[in-house]
Amino acid sequence: MAKQREEDRLLLTVLTPRGAILATFRQKVAEIDLLVDVGDTLTLGLPRYEPFLADPRIERVRKESGSGD
Repeated sequence: MAKQREEDRLLLTVLTPRGAILATFRQKVAEIDLLVDVGDTLTLGLPRYEPFLADPRIERVRKESGSGD
């Protein structure tokens, strides 16, 4: 997963078995930026694969193992 923070949005590139997804978040940007780190595993609530998403629902974040937490 790749992450890029801009002034008013957060971009996440998530790799899936069906291909990459570019998720753009414009709501709760600061909160999502704090929650999600590169290397985490995300579960997004999606009815089907789409390469570009705006504010998808995050169902789960699994932190990268070995973080020492």
